[in-house]
Amino acid sequence: MTESRSTSSTAATVAKIGVTAALVAGMAVTAPVATFAADESDQDVDAASETAKEGYYYISDSSYGLSSYLSEAVSQGYRKIHIGTSFTDKGTVTIPPSITELAGYSEGFFGSGPKTVDLGYSNKMNVVFPAGSKISVDRINFYKRNRSDAEGAVVEVQKGAVVHFSNCTFSNTPVVNGTAVFEDCTFATRKIENNGSATYTGSTKEPENTGTPTVSYQDLSFSFSSGKSFSAAVKGDKVSQTLPFELKGTKASDAKISAKVVDGQGAEVDGLSASVSKEGISLTGEAPEAGSYSVIVSASATKEDGSVDSASETLGFVVQEKIQVRLAGDLQCFVVNGTSALSGEYDVMATSTGGGSSSTTQSNSLKPEVKEGSGAREDWNTFATRNSDAHISFSISPEGSGMEVSAVAYDTVYVQGTPQTPGTYYITATVTSGARTQKSSPVEMRIYSDDQTLQQRMDALAEGTSSWDMEPYEISETGNAVVPVGLHDIYGSHESGVYGIIGKGENGNFGTETLTIPSGADVTIHNMKIYSSVKIVVEKGGKLTLDDSVAYGAVEVNGGTLSARNSSSFVNQITLNDGSTLEDAEIRSHANYLTDGNYKVEAPKAPVQTNGTVTVKGACSIEGEGIVANKDAQSGLIVNAGKLVIEQGATLKSTGGSVDVNGGDGGAGVILNGGSIVGNGCLEAIGGSVGMGGGDGGAGIAGKGVVSVSVLKATGGNTVGENDAAMGDPGNAGNGIDPEVLVSKSSQVESVGGTGVNPGSSDYNFYEDHGSVTPDQGNGGNGGSGGADNNGGNSGGSGNGNASGDGNDSGSGSNGTSSSNNGGAGTGNGGSNSGNNAKPSRSSKLPATGDATPLGAAAALVAAATGLFAAARRKFNR
Repeated sequence: MTESRSTSSTAATVAKIGVTAALVAGMAVTAPVATFAADESDQDVDAASETAKEGYYYISDSSYGLSSYLSEAVSQGYRKIHIGTSFTDKGTVTIPPSITELAGYSEGFFGSGPKTVDLGYSNKMNVVFPAGSKISVDRINFYKRNRSDAEGAVVEVQKGAVVHFSNCTFSNTPVVNGTAVFEDCTFATRKIENNGSATYTGSTKEPENTGTPTVSYQDLSFSFSSGKSFSAAVKGDKVSQTLPFELKGTKASDAKISAKVVDGQGAEVDGLSASVSKEGISLTGEAPEAGSYSVIVSASATKEDGSVDSASETLGFVVQEKIQVRLAGDLQCFVVNGTSALSGEYDVMATSTGGGSSSTTQSNSLKPEVKEGSGAREDWNTFATRNSDAHISFSISPEGSGMEVSAVAYDTVYVQGTPQTPGTYYITATVTSGARTQKSSPVEMRIYSDDQTLQQRMDALAEGTSSWDMEPYEISETGNAVVPVGLHDIYGSHESGVYGIIGKGENGNFGTETLTIPSGADVTIHNMKIYSSVKIVVEKGGKLTLDDSVAYGAVEVNGGTLSARNSSSFVNQITLNDGSTLEDAEIRSHANYLTDGNYKVEAPKAPVQTNGTVTVKGACSIEGEGIVANKDAQSGLIVNAGKLVIEQGATLKSTGGSVDVNGGDGGAGVILNGGSIVGNGCLEAIGGSVGMGGGDGGAGIAGKGVVSVSVLKATGGNTVGENDAAMGDPGNAGNGIDPEVLVSKSSQVESVGGTGVNPGSSDYNFYEDHGSVTPDQGNGGNGGSGGADNNGGNSGGSGNGNASGDGNDSGSGSNGTSSSNNGGAGTGNGGSNSGNNAKPSRSSKLPATGDATPLGAAAALVAAATGLFAAARRKFNR
């Protein structure tokens, strides 16, 4: 459709038609400035008719009477009018005879199309089609308000006028003195005053005539009771359709009728033909290329006066491209009596009802896609938007699975329900659009019984299998499984947030069976929940990596290597025994808030503990779990007797959990339980804070032991400040490093106490790392002078006693008996210094990786620090 609007007129025209020059189609009309001159109206209409414009004049405003708009349209040369709003004029509205089409139509931002509009309401509105009119009127409701005093619109077709009404409603009885055709029209009074000629077609029910019709010649006309379009066909398919019709008119029985098929350019189409019979117009042959075609049907007859009466109609026919349908994606399996392929956060589980598992909306999803002709595949929503008649349905065969396919949501469908019967099932999508019906290839859906252990499933794997998508995706018993050495990847799924399950989460089943990674195995477990009935054991020479997975039970590493990545988390404790390695591990604890149903298992004090010599490689981090209130948060790491070695280039960050509100203590970043942390790597320890009082902040490093690393950063947890909201008395903020922790003087140290009303200390104790220390021997010292507040050689005795150590340095303080604050001997200046130039070997430093004589109990070092050798005190500003 072409919409035409005029935006200007001459002053003379304004004077004649009484409408402002700004009157335009679809815009409000300003107040009239003049009235029609008695002898000028017809002149304007004639002039407009001589310069008729193509297209439609659109009326979207009813600020002025309908007559004003029609006059303006005629003055601009328009013959076709679209009315987008209703009018309630009073008096007579004469439709100018130059207008050939008057139709209800809507033009808007979101779309355009036919629309039924009202003419008339309460006041009497005479709508007159004058002599000389030859006009089609579509979708006009000639309306009368439903009230006893209402008069509404009354239609009059004057003698000499020819009007074709379609899809119109008449509240009052129309008067026909000329010629009228009523197609698909409704008469509210069921009456007509026909004093001329009236024809009724389509769904129009012939009303009672209260007038006296004239007998006149009826022109030929076609009537199609089932519409003017053939059903769509698919390119290349056979076509055989018949469209019924009726030819009306005085000479209908004598008329010759023909039909032909043409394309968009008017050329006849090869391979497809149209023919006419008593039954209707038939279309036969093979559907050509996709596109829109027309069937032109014509009738002609010779009148009594020798002239020819003819009629023609154009019927629509659409050929559609073939379509291909597929369901993109691979379904994960389901398990009877279990819940598989879970989704969401770690603490969200799919619910089981009726003894089976229900998939969640994020798992087991498929995407319907449609390919039209040689085009690209597109998602269902895009295809359905372009094809308004498109429909999609789904089926699962055979029956009995207990599952169903959801409706399409955001271009995706989900398989959901309660798995009932083990077996293999097939899901198919069927798309219909016009003449097209196409099924997708089936997608396999498997339902398992949980009747075999993990060990049995792995035993059934083909020899040499290195990667396994675990099926079923829930296996409740491991059978104390041992991972095959050649199996490197086990997948619960390939989608983050969708998890397989190993084990059970039930009270009383904690650690009742094992999953062992043996020597020589190097396996990564992806997207898996390993429930608390399973204890994971990593043997010496084995390596386990958890990728986006959760271990609810205990993890024990006996000389092997443990890694964790992509937000893997742990609910119980990881124990790293002698000879074990922690490598590139991100360890997050969810001990306080996450459960698999085994509620009686208490959260451990820290998610990780070490025994003996344990090595840290790469970048590792440990996060203890926090708590809301009324309970202590977890610490990050406990180092028991032995040593934790952070290799050169490696980093370890250990963080204690915080208490959000009050009533509990923050966790320590690291607790030394008689152990030591050594090596040439970097250690960062952060204590947990307490939000609103009633508890103490955690220390960066707490307990008793020794730290000798390249770089050390220790930060105490904060507590309530002076101006903070508090619930209970403010506790003590955490120290950066507790007093009974000794730090090597050679370490680069940053110690920061926590903030609060009672701030933590940034002070720490250090020692000179020159040799192995026993409670009976002090360090030989650096050859200090023996004077007060000097380092005094870290003398092992007082007064005149000589100090000796395992290193090459020795010192004495011979001129006094009083002890300095640093534990050095004497206050005189006569102390001797020997061995200044002697450089201790690496194996004699305290403590060092691979000491010839390993570090003893850290408690012994603490005792030595307090009574048997001089210790220095360092303080840093916070």
